[in-house]
Amino acid sequence: MRPLRYAELHSWSNFTFLAASSHPEELVDRAVALGLSALALTDRDGLYGAVRFAKAAKPTPLGAICGAELTFDAPELRPRRRTLTPAELDSFPRVVLLAQDEIGYANLAQLISLAQMRGSKRDARLQIGDFDGRTEGIVALSASRRGYAEEALLRDDPTKARERAALLRDIFPSRFYLELQHHLRAEDVRLIHAQLELAGALDLPYVATNGVAYATRDDARLCDVLTCVKYRTNLASAGTLLLPNAEFHLKSAAQMARLFAPYPRALHATLEIAERCTFRLDKLAGQFPRFPIPENETSTHSYLRTLVFKGAKKRYGFPFSAKVERQLEYELGIIARMDLAGYFLVVWDIAREAERLGVLAQGRGSAANSAVCYALGITAIDPIGMELLFERFLSEERNEVPDIDIDFAHQDREQVIQYVYNRYGREHAAMTAEVITYHTRSAIRDVGKALGLTLAQVDAIAKEYDARESLAGATGAENAAAEHALPTSIQRRRDRDASTNQRLSRAAAGDQPAATKGRQYAPSFEHPDDTQRNRQSVSTKQAFGGAATFSERNFDEERSPEGGSDEQRSSKIRMDADFAAVRAENVPAPPKAVTEKNKLKANHGAYYGFTAHDRGDDMEPDVRGPIGGPLGELLLAMCRRVDGFPRHMGIHSGGMVVTRDPLVRVAPVEWATMKDRTIVQWDKDDLADLGLIKIDLLGLGMLSLLRDAFSLFTRRYGEAKPALSLATIPQGDEPTYAMLQKADSIGVFQVESRAQQSMLPRMKPTCFYDIVMQVAIIRPGPIQGDMIHPFLRRRNGLEPVTYPHPKLEPVLKRTLGVPLFQEQGMRMAIEAAGFSPGQADQLRRAMGHKRSRERMAEIYPKLVEGMVQNGIDRAAAHQLFHMLEGFADYGFPESHAASFALLAYASAYVKCH
Repeated sequence: MRPLRYAELHSWSNFTFLAASSHPEELVDRAVALGLSALALTDRDGLYGAVRFAKAAKPTPLGAICGAELTFDAPELRPRRRTLTPAELDSFPRVVLLAQDEIGYANLAQLISLAQMRGSKRDARLQIGDFDGRTEGIVALSASRRGYAEEALLRDDPTKARERAALLRDIFPSRFYLELQHHLRAEDVRLIHAQLELAGALDLPYVATNGVAYATRDDARLCDVLTCVKYRTNLASAGTLLLPNAEFHLKSAAQMARLFAPYPRALHATLEIAERCTFRLDKLAGQFPRFPIPENETSTHSYLRTLVFKGAKKRYGFPFSAKVERQLEYELGIIARMDLAGYFLVVWDIAREAERLGVLAQGRGSAANSAVCYALGITAIDPIGMELLFERFLSEERNEVPDIDIDFAHQDREQVIQYVYNRYGREHAAMTAEVITYHTRSAIRDVGKALGLTLAQVDAIAKEYDARESLAGATGAENAAAEHALPTSIQRRRDRDASTNQRLSRAAAGDQPAATKGRQYAPSFEHPDDTQRNRQSVSTKQAFGGAATFSERNFDEERSPEGGSDEQRSSKIRMDADFAAVRAENVPAPPKAVTEKNKLKANHGAYYGFTAHDRGDDMEPDVRGPIGGPLGELLLAMCRRVDGFPRHMGIHSGGMVVTRDPLVRVAPVEWATMKDRTIVQWDKDDLADLGLIKIDLLGLGMLSLLRDAFSLFTRRYGEAKPALSLATIPQGDEPTYAMLQKADSIGVFQVESRAQQSMLPRMKPTCFYDIVMQVAIIRPGPIQGDMIHPFLRRRNGLEPVTYPHPKLEPVLKRTLGVPLFQEQGMRMAIEAAGFSPGQADQLRRAMGHKRSRERMAEIYPKLVEGMVQNGIDRAAAHQLFHMLEGFADYGFPESHAASFALLAYASAYVKCH
């Protein structure tokens, strides 16, 4: 017997914001586990999660189909009011579009962009006329109950349904399918029969899907909670806004075969469509903008080389030293092999225009490690003189487009952004998106309100926690992280260098604010004294069971278990679409004549499935205290699960994406909330995965202040003194360093905090590199790593300078044997273990990763064996590894510190003089 096969062609991830409850990666994992042939991600009105979905599916046998579910702007169905509610917007008919090939993908991206740009934020409007000339390479599904033709069928208007279906059939010849869905409801069967009649009348093919909103049945509850957040209601009042049951999960071929046993053609059609859809979203190659080059240059690389050596003459003088020439040739060689000359020319052009406009600017971040960037005038730090590692910026082993950040005086930044729009055209440039995700406070507030808690209750709980700390750590749950491990895409986006000042979770830091001595930690949901009593025999399942809480029979049976006959499951379907309103059977209904307030009192003790103690209710329903019991457990579980979920799309502070082809055919574009701003639907990490150019044009207030100071200097002295600029500020100015040694640093960039002021008199900076170390050492990492006091004792001669191994003296000499910078960790691996610079960069990335210790453990054998082969005793090699492992917690990028230090010195000089 041939094995059953099935491809799911209609699924939402949590990038159908607040309407679905699984990460794209979780959908992929579940589809692979179920043995599905292919899976199409069809989020609402966008490709927001498509990059993560494609990346997760790439190493698996699963076919990852790129698609979207678009909303029709049907004038006859749109209310005349200008402002519509979210529920009204969601009621408009839709169509599911799947990309067959590259042409189909380009058309899909353009259709999404047209729909988004016609409407407003969160109100995409696709019109029938938009399909003209843009349907090649696209397969269309009717979207079942949400479809254009089905809307008429549900109104008992078969004539209008035929008219609409025929229209879509003509728009998508041989590529339009009626979509059948069966979620174990009687009305599903009636709609399927009506669809089959329509298919027979118009000779239309049909296909089966499950309209997936989550990977497994377990996430149905969370889907309901997120839906309440979207519609600004709670579970008690949501009613039919919620999905009617828990059948909207990924199903196996066998499960779908049982549901569609009378319609085998519907299942076979899923495989036919999957075979037609061969497009896979991977690298979008060839999208670097074509930068115009002079006629006497043969290529972008030859032009870049000319500019680099021209700029190097100004920076280093001529003739070059052997060290300078060797470094420039080395960097240009890597840039050529990675075909990035066009990228560097684009960034150079922006920096040159800023200079022409008189906009104060400075490149920062890892770009400061590049002598090419320094020669081009993009950065102001000499990486050769500072002995910075180029591989911290660009590495062939990493094979990624480098990230160049440029700070501009914030009041003038708009001039530069408009230059980019004008230079490359608005059809080729847009701002980068930022995915706004749930963290501790936002999750508690949204989930708590959805569960029916008062604003006072959710505020009291949320204020217990830091805004961006880990939910799992914040709640003190030992196994929370293991329950739902965050996908790698979320972990990567949460990776921070020590420069971000990210706080450790309170659990990790040993800070448990809700606990007192001798009491078990109670995670803010209830009074500590009630913790043990309320948690007796309370499990996740029990939180939804028992007569005094949710009815286990109602939830677990009506949201039918998998397996069993269709008749058995159909008999268990919940029709009221509101799991929060399920009451215990022993609770009498209130008299019809009582007021709402008395109704609450009548049901006191089992109000909407929770006991009075659970909700913190007084006998007066408006009075609430601490919550606990099953409701506290549910809130805790939902908040853990929603950690890292996307809530909505924002706009990146300064990232711009520039493409060669029209952007709307490369990446979908939509309106940002900021006036006259358009954004692509992907964040910087997604763009990097696809190989698209992204340049950060950031605003910095200190540059604005320095610009004003330089202008005042020129107005006062005119031509009597040379103009003041970042490049002409005198170096080694003794009064400036004397001022800093006295901690007179209010208004000085990066060193005006109380911690920095406390450090300055002990550090006693006398040269530029002292400021670099000053900037780097007052960070959470070095403080937690207990590096400050050993460094100060050695600096003040109270402790001898020692090195972990003689081979490391050249690496650690400037920091007195105390490792402070990530680049030092890289050089230690090069010197001690014989790592190549590229391998050392991989080590650096492991050190900067959120799961740094796990990543370091993977590198352990290679690192230790390299040290042994390099003449280091094995015991010493183990000691050095553990030092690097600890260093993973606090290493700070030296290039960042140097860029910050330059502005710190400049602002100190201006303040002093």
